[in-house]
Amino acid sequence: MSIELPDEDFIGRGQEIAFFDEWLNSQEAPAIVYFHDALEEAEKKGGIGKTWLLRRLYQLAQQQYEHVVPVMVDFFNIEDRDGVVIVERLIKAIQAHYPHWIPEAFQRQLAEYRNAAQGRRAEAAGLRDDLGDTFAADLYRLQQDMQRDNTYILLFFDTFERIEHNPISAVLRSSQTFPDTYQSSRVRAIIAGRNEINWSHPNWTGREHKIIVRELAPFSYEETLQYLNSRLYHSIKDVPEEFLRALYERTEGRPILIGLVSDILNKQTRDLQSLLSASRTIFEASLLEEVNLFDSPSTWAIFIMAHIYHRFDEDLLSTIMNSKGLRDRLPPIKYRELQVILPTFSFIRHSASSGDFVLHDEMRRLVNKYCWEKQDMDRRIRYELSMLAIDYYTKLLKSKSPGVTLQQSYIVEMLFHKLFLDLQDGFEFFELHFIDALELHQRSFARLLLQELQKFTAQLPRELYLQMRLYEADLYRREDNTAASLSVLIELEDESAWAEQNRSELLYRQALTYMRMSRFSEAIPSAEACLQLEQNNRDKSRYAELLKMLGYIYRRMGQYEDAMRFYQESLIVHRSLDDQQEYANLLNNIANIQWMQGKLEEALRSCKLALRIRRDLVKQGEESEISIGLSQAMLGHIYHTLGDVMAEEHAYQEAFDIYARRGEKRGMAAISNRLGRIRMNRGDLEQALSYFQQAQRIARELDRETEIESYNQLGRLFSKEEKWQEAVDAFTQAIELARSSEAHFQVAENLLFLAVALAQLGQPFKEQIKEAKRIARQNDYIYLLARAGDFQGDIYYQQGEYQQAFRYYRIACRYMAMRPSLEFERLLRKLVDLMLEMPGSFLPGVIDSLLEYWYGLGLEKKHPQLLNACKEVSRHMIL
Repeated sequence: MSIELPDEDFIGRGQEIAFFDEWLNSQEAPAIVYFHDALEEAEKKGGIGKTWLLRRLYQLAQQQYEHVVPVMVDFFNIEDRDGVVIVERLIKAIQAHYPHWIPEAFQRQLAEYRNAAQGRRAEAAGLRDDLGDTFAADLYRLQQDMQRDNTYILLFFDTFERIEHNPISAVLRSSQTFPDTYQSSRVRAIIAGRNEINWSHPNWTGREHKIIVRELAPFSYEETLQYLNSRLYHSIKDVPEEFLRALYERTEGRPILIGLVSDILNKQTRDLQSLLSASRTIFEASLLEEVNLFDSPSTWAIFIMAHIYHRFDEDLLSTIMNSKGLRDRLPPIKYRELQVILPTFSFIRHSASSGDFVLHDEMRRLVNKYCWEKQDMDRRIRYELSMLAIDYYTKLLKSKSPGVTLQQSYIVEMLFHKLFLDLQDGFEFFELHFIDALELHQRSFARLLLQELQKFTAQLPRELYLQMRLYEADLYRREDNTAASLSVLIELEDESAWAEQNRSELLYRQALTYMRMSRFSEAIPSAEACLQLEQNNRDKSRYAELLKMLGYIYRRMGQYEDAMRFYQESLIVHRSLDDQQEYANLLNNIANIQWMQGKLEEALRSCKLALRIRRDLVKQGEESEISIGLSQAMLGHIYHTLGDVMAEEHAYQEAFDIYARRGEKRGMAAISNRLGRIRMNRGDLEQALSYFQQAQRIARELDRETEIESYNQLGRLFSKEEKWQEAVDAFTQAIELARSSEAHFQVAENLLFLAVALAQLGQPFKEQIKEAKRIARQNDYIYLLARAGDFQGDIYYQQGEYQQAFRYYRIACRYMAMRPSLEFERLLRKLVDLMLEMPGSFLPGVIDSLLEYWYGLGLEKKHPQLLNACKEVSRHMIL
């Protein structure tokens, strides 16, 4: 990639260049620098010189810092907004410094990802996420060489405002924050954007201390004079200072306007005194009026670039000049002449990723605002240009067989022109590709499409605007930004008439979002209301999906009878839809419920039936092998409860092998936790530790839920070894991760484990239990309310406060009785053992307390097991 670099007589920015040198040579400085416009008015942002500064720093890094590997990325270019493209550019730069380094694993997986994406297979999303870990592993092999040579990779990111709301597109892993450092301490980044960082954005939350932020002010008066001297064909020595001062006041030191003034003066269409006759309020517009007076070919080339703003090359110009609709309306324009003329303008440069000419982003806005409306009041020329652009992109898509990234770029660029010609037609084009992108988990592509549509927000009819917001909520949810998704849905509720017409769509998305946030008690009303609306719909697919969703919600809440009812109803509907994949999925879910209910033989049958269907679908090429791994994992859970350790380990190992073979790292991480638990139960704590650490390493920033579970398992392991401070640290880390993900269940669960560890250290623990119980009550986490009582009972029992301990154990029994009989019976066996072990003098009071509590709740008939246990202990003590 060739970068157009600034002249050697670079003007100004001495402080920034000095800072750059100091920052590069500091071992302790934060790895990320962010430049933004100092001007606050939105209309005056841009054209401040960020691009030229970045290119100057890039040039300096190339020429004066042998230990730096610079890489330039400009988000103005749609291709550059793709994390895969960025890594490929990074690889090329690294190999120029280290020719022996070949990222073989990444290249193999990249080929697999591209085949999956080209074949429109849904697993492409998982493969893309895995690319991040694979590249990090390949890059790690260079770590020693880079440390020895004191080498750093320096990423330059320009035009960040293009992706600032959703920078996820520029990273590989969906859970990775921008910029991606690929898990290496040898990667640094400089970012330039118009706006200040929004520290409340999920990408930046809590990172203030990791980023150096620097404002970029307009030119000073002295720098303005230097810039004019460097750009003008004649000297400014004889220009009166009052004129120069007035010019500085009019331009406010903005390089884009100063450069435009120099271009006008060089063209000699007006002199400086004449230009200054315009007042400050209309000065900007008056400069753009002068662009109309430039010689015709360059003027129209500028106009064309302002409208077809992503590409301007010889092929496109030839297409335009051969158009019958434009032949009589445009002057003859020859590309070779433009190659000489265009680089002389201050506001035109070559693309950072191609040889195309690019109009400065701010200049494009100014031309569209002040020039096009005057030259093309009926829009006929721009309509013709857009139609030609669509034909041009269509031919590119068909003839050149572009790769996935370039293909997506063409589609996004074509979308602009579709919308410009006809909003309804353009919106339908957007919907076609956006929905497809979501189904294929192509979140970055979906975000690019939405960003292009949002440029037409002001022109969209209200109905289309609201539909766009609904799609925006969908994308936020897919990007795991559930808070933003819910915020959009709440805003849409205020559109009462539209909301009523689209009630089912809103309710369905609300339920999905609440479910993703683990706010199950809020998800249920939305799901049930939507279910009522969909009941009479001829298309039963969403009705079946809602039944399945409710089954999942009730399962997560521990209400298994309700969960089973919904799953079975969904199973019946899916059978009528002849959807074998979903049928197998539901059987696996039902097996999960049966397992939790202690109906282990039934669970085995359901799981094995699902496994058989999935094996057949895989043989027929209609299902991914990963589904077999899911069934094997479920079998492992069942065999664990049955106590068949060999069968459990065999099932988990087969699941792990499938996940490893298919690159399904989320599954690998989850199963690593299970295999670690097996080793821990065997007493092989060293091997268990290895598995838990493996799970943690794989899941980090890829699968937050599994990463939290790995910390939880580490905490349990340390508790088993009575390493209580290590246990506190592990549970605390799990809580922090769970809070950041709004994973309420895991927050509460780990708070309980943390309380036990703190109690062992003699530290306060009641606040942790109090918060855990509050979360559990708010979300109807019956299981955690039972565990809270159990944990509190353990703490007081170990302190010898037996009466107090059993006051909490009885609460645990109350909630556990609502759970499967297997769990309740396990708790009762524990209580019997504890009663037999404690001093006999406490026994009568403890038994009386248990019986009084149970009779008081009226549970003696529905759940007589506790009464029977108390009678057996009493009989034993009498004997």
